[in-house]
Order: sequence, then C-alpha cells, then structure tokens
Amino acid sequence: MYRLVQKLDAGIWYNPVFCERFLIANKKDKTVRVYEADGLNEVKELFPSDITYITHHENNLFISTETDTFLFDVEDISDEGVKMPGVRVLPAFINDQFIFSNYQTDSGLKIVRYNYKNLNLEELFDYQIGRDILGIDNKLVFTEKNFFARKIFCIDQGTGQKCWEFDVSEIGQTVSNGKEAKAKIVGSLMAKNEVLLVAISNSKLIKIDTNTGNLSWERDSTNHLLQLYGDKIINVDMGHYREISSETGETLIEYEMKPEYEKHGFTVPGPLGAYTVTDTHVFIVHAMGCKMGCINRSTGKIDWSVEVGKGKVTLPHAPIVYSDKLYVLDDEGSLHVYDRG
Repeated sequence: MYRLVQKLDAGIWYNPVFCERFLIANKKDKTVRVYEADGLNEVKELFPSDITYITHHENNLFISTETDTFLFDVEDISDEGVKMPGVRVLPAFINDQFIFSNYQTDSGLKIVRYNYKNLNLEELFDYQIGRDILGIDNKLVFTEKNFFARKIFCIDQGTGQKCWEFDVSEIGQTVSNGKEAKAKIVGSLMAKNEVLLVAISNSKLIKIDTNTGNLSWERDSTNHLLQLYGDKIINVDMGHYREISSETGETLIEYEMKPEYEKHGFTVPGPLGAYTVTDTHVFIVHAMGCKMGCINRSTGKIDWSVEVGKGKVTLPHAPIVYSDKLYVLDDEGSLHVYDRG
C-alpha cells in the first residue's frame, strides 16, 4: 500500500507541521528549518532560538519561544516574520482573528486579540485561562486556571460577557485507592462547529451544548485518547476500534483489535493516542516500538503495516498524511517518507 521513498536525517526534535506547500521542522539544534513538502529540499533556516512550539492557521505560521511568539506568512517564506513580544502561548482562531490567553500586561494576565493587519495587540478581558482556549462561533471556551481543572467557561468574544460555565464535578465522583474525589477534566477539550466534547476522570465522555452550556449527553469511555473527525468520535485503544456519534454519543462501529495487532506484530497493542485519521483509514504506530500500520475504518482490519528503520528506532509521534505521502518521525530525529502506490 505504501513504499519507502525517502529518509531525511535532519535531527528533527518534534513532529513537523505542514503549512501550504512547506514542511516546517523544529530541529534538535534549536533552529527551525523550512523544507519543500515534495522532495524535502531545504528552503530556508528561519532563526536559531529556544523554540517551544510551532503551529499554523491557513497561511499563518506561529513559532513560540521561551519569551516571544513570531508570526510568518508562508506565502512569502523570505519574510523574517513579525515579533509579538511577551506572547508565550499559541492562539485560538476565531473569525480570522488570533486570540491569546494569559498575556502579561501591566495590570495582570489578560486575554488579548492580535490584529495582524496593523500589528497591534488589543487587550480584551481579565480572565486567566487553563491549558485550553477554543474559538467556537462568536464565543471563547476555556478551562479554569487550575492544575486539576473542573470548570469550563464560555464568554462572548466581543464583549467578554460570560455566557455559561460548566462544572464537570457535577457529573459524578471518581474513586482512587478507596477514596472518592470530584471528577476533573483529563486531556484537551475537543471542539468542532458547535460540538464540545470533554473527557473526565471518572471514565466518562460528555458533550456540552455550546449555545446553552447544558449537558447534551454522557457515556462511558475507555480512555481520553479520542479524536473528533467530521461528525464522528474516533477511539483507538489497546483492544478495540470504535466510532461514536458526536450527535448522540452512541457507538456506531466497534471492532475487536487484539487479533489484528498480534497478526501484524504489534506486540504492545494499540497506538496510545499516536494515530492519524483519514476518510478511509486510521494510521497507527506501535505503542513502544517501530511498527506502523493502518486500520481500515470499514472492516476493522489492518490493511498494511511496516517496520520502520529496520527495527532500531521507536516512533513517538502520530504519522502525518499529506497528499499521497505518509511521513513518520523516529526517536533519532529522522523523517521517513512513504509513497502510496
């Protein structure tokens, strides 16, 4: 199904991102390199710095360092970028605007809006945000600033007025070592259009109506390693493959996966969250090894698998599907490229 066509020994530190026709790689020497997606020819070294994270939105590439964030237009890769001093977190995207949380101002931490046309930061609201902030319609949805976050807030992105808040501890208790404790949020918030999904610590998955803040449904969930793809929730774990309706929470498809894992040599079954979903397949990597394969979403069978790097590496990140190619990064920083054919 796929064949190895190229290997780039570039010392890449973290999974690269694709932005338009370019691949952006954060290297172990703390430089950011830009490669052409086809052929992986190096185009440019952006700058050396203490890179913490890279992300993109449409033509805009964000590179965060320990102190600042830089914005690049990938259509003009020769551009040196725009420095946004003091911005140390990556943005939420809403209505073609960039919203940053926990921005340090003279009067404390605030949510700010970045206008990339006039390069101004506009102070908005005095909320302190936890690990997630999402833009949904004209709203901002975020978790409280607490290591054991239990509350989710929704505010109007124009006025800052609170639309609703939701406390997941009201869903129930979690029991650990015989002691009861309030449920808390685990993993990241998942959202698309008006769907907001939250995994919580009592092994439940819930859906919140983003218009009202009311609970739409709750169900038992095997783990929090879930992905929202279209109108379905994809769940791949060490024993099963499931597709769940985001509308109702009911299980639409469920396959027993252990026989397939054993057949293809996944001796530690399951991807442990490192998987990529397409319309037809789910691409997985070995939980603690060098195997990579793809699950057919219609049959639950592994259509193809391969041993990457002759069995001498591990695969810490989810594979990347781009055009007709499959990219996977190993723990030594080499990028393996497979072509479908």
